Amino acid sequence: MKSPRRGQLALALIPECPLRTLTFPAPVPAARARSNGARRFHPEDSAYARWREEAAIAIRRQWVAAPLVGPVELKVVFILARPETRPTWCPKDVWASGARFRHAPGCGPDVDNFLKAVMDALQMPRELRTVKGADFGWPLRDDGAVAVSAQEKWIASSTEAARTVVGIRAVGWTEVFLGR
Repeated sequence: MKSPRRGQLALALIPECPLRTLTFPAPVPAARARSNGARRFHPEDSAYARWREEAAIAIRRQWVAAPLVGPVELKVVFILARPETRPTWCPKDVWASGARFRHAPGCGPDVDNFLKAVMDALQMPRELRTVKGADFGWPLRDDGAVAVSAQEKWIASSTEAARTVVGIRAVGWTEVFLGR
């Protein structure tokens, strides 16, 4: 690793705990929040709201601990359902192989909307944050703790199910300032 030049700020991640993996339902992009003038909310009958409920159940079954403390790193792989017919942007040989393949850049849905949905599902509901002991089973108290993230979008192989796979861990930050 190169050392920072004089006058530069170097940030180095220090792993404080191992990466934990969670798997939950196929992604649904975060819907735009609605407003009634007093507060913002997601309609309870939307596909996004139903996905959040399913994801929260799956997460709570897999996360049997208190939330991570401090900055958090997320690595997320979105495996989208394979379409019935070959997308025009997918090479014929890749489609015919039946293998998993990367989603084409520039084709929706946008990965940032999927990431927002995952971060919403991982965090403890706001109404429970003041209830003592209610945070057990939620990976995050607040999605603002996510300091580092990496995402990938894939199309499922012909033999696998669509799903979301999340790696999560607490990280520490070290700042080294050299020079003036």
